Amino acid sequence: MKTLSLAWNNFRQSFHSYFVLILSMAFTIMIYYDFAAMSQMDLLGNASEMVRARFQLMNDVVNVVLVLFSIVFIGYACRVFLRSRQKEFGTYIFMGLSMGQLSLLYALEAAMTALASLAAGLAAGVLSSKGFVLLIGFLADLPLDAGFALYPSAAVNTAFVFLLIYLVFIFAGYLRILRSSVLSMMQAQKKEEKNGSLLWQIVLSAAGVGCLVWGFRLSVMQADNIFGYLMQCTLVVAAGIVLLFSGMMPLLFRFLLHFHGILWKKERILWMNSTAWRIGRNASTYSMVCVLMLSAITALAAGFAFRQRVQNIERYRYEYAYQIVSNNPDLDGEYRAVIEENSEITRGGTIVLGLSSDSGSTLTLVSYDGLKQLADEIQEPFDLPVPGQGECIDFSGASTLMSLVTTGMDQKEINGQVFRVIDTSVTPYLGVLQEKLDFVVLNPADFQKLSEEQVILYSYQIAQPQDYAENMAALEAVDEQSGVIGINPNDGELSWLKALYADALFIFLVLILASCAILFVKLSNDAAEDRDRVRVLRRMGISTTQLKKSMAMEILVPYLLVFAVMLVCSWFSVRVISVTVQTPMLHLYLLSAGTVLLFMILFYAANVFQSIQGSGITEVPEAR
Repeated sequence: MKTLSLAWNNFRQSFHSYFVLILSMAFTIMIYYDFAAMSQMDLLGNASEMVRARFQLMNDVVNVVLVLFSIVFIGYACRVFLRSRQKEFGTYIFMGLSMGQLSLLYALEAAMTALASLAAGLAAGVLSSKGFVLLIGFLADLPLDAGFALYPSAAVNTAFVFLLIYLVFIFAGYLRILRSSVLSMMQAQKKEEKNGSLLWQIVLSAAGVGCLVWGFRLSVMQADNIFGYLMQCTLVVAAGIVLLFSGMMPLLFRFLLHFHGILWKKERILWMNSTAWRIGRNASTYSMVCVLMLSAITALAAGFAFRQRVQNIERYRYEYAYQIVSNNPDLDGEYRAVIEENSEITRGGTIVLGLSSDSGSTLTLVSYDGLKQLADEIQEPFDLPVPGQGECIDFSGASTLMSLVTTGMDQKEINGQVFRVIDTSVTPYLGVLQEKLDFVVLNPADFQKLSEEQVILYSYQIAQPQDYAENMAALEAVDEQSGVIGINPNDGELSWLKALYADALFIFLVLILASCAILFVKLSNDAAEDRDRVRVLRRMGISTTQLKKSMAMEILVPYLLVFAVMLVCSWFSVRVISVTVQTPMLHLYLLSAGTVLLFMILFYAANVFQSIQGSGITEVPEAR
């Protein structure tokens, strides 16, 4: 009971020290609850069971990602929490507490922190769940709606996952203290202060630079398996980041400390020595934050890629309300007359398609002149080059959402004859068929020569595409041998794909906030450990203004280093995704980097304020 009372008094009196930790974990709990609650909401209305299943699967995958992230973040938070208590534990040892009592004291304080985080996180999750769903709908262009409600099963699931993870780490910390000796605990701080030798830092620096060069090489290579290269590039760059922060950064500051002229100007010595020491000690934290930011920008780029492909599919699928494949070339007037009985035709046209079976797949052939005439009829821009003999234009890139292998080819083989690909196009001249089939545009002579069979494609768009069903029966009755395709613009079949972009953007924000929070927690904890040093400096006559500037610079350096390394490394993964979807992403890269910079500026300002308060700079009176 005495240990419980001591733990409660410590928690209550030091609550301001735990506030940042509680706030960070509460944010993680809120996000997890919102995703768990969303899986129980009826968000998709009349969508098919297949769409519902895919949406649920996507939601489950995001939940798994959040669980994995929670394990990493909670594990790190528990390590910081245990380390922050070591000095006080040393005092308790001299007061007569046993290692068993210290272990129990740590476990009780950690449990109180967990319960406070859980309560705050669940409360925030309940209040934000409706806004979260509306945000997903807005970002994904989906008509999602949800009322304000409490979802008990989501709350129970969130509490179970969080407490299970936290209890595992609490138990690990309990055993660590219980099995430690008094001497090892007293020397733990000194062990963490040791930095590697000069030779070892040079080796790590060279290895880090080598990994980044390798990652750059992977990002610019043209390969069939783009997905594999993306994974390799990300892993190699992540390894390079860890090695840079373990070797090159400490080596850089070790080199700078030899320039005494720089150190003694403008009181730089006040923060340079401390920064150089912390760069080596906190290398794992800085590298983890940088890797999280790299993952965030990669997730955003991948989400943007999905969004681009979904928009392309929408263009192909909903370009026309009706598409009819027939062997009769004289039905255009009849089809138009049937449609115009109930609807207004906004555009339409016909084109002859050729069918040719080669050794491996069925290609649909299109005459260049016929495609140009169709483009004029439907008023679509047409700027494709004229293919010569043995040349073609590839339309097959539109047939998949996002291939895990490259779809571009330098040549096509048709009936044993090799054609050189001179251009590609994703303009939806041929509507939904362009999504389903592989089309190749040939010059008229090659088209006539290679077409084993020819059919007519009739395509029409109406003013109110949602009313397409009114004409389906009449169109099918015009020619029973023709195949009539009616496209419903409200089928909702792409809604789950749209949500991928929203989830990717949300994961981007979560990872950015989490990485900044980790850096915030670490630097705030370091500042709290500097109270004794601050007290000594104040009594030596160093002014409050000088100490505040020194603290601001000591915090600024890690933020700048992490941002600079992330800025360089994130380009590699964005470059690979850009090659995959064949879409320039420089604007996305700059936008995401600017967003990260904005968050880091906000966290930096809060970090400086919190660290000045936590280090006691304003509390200790100046020497007289």
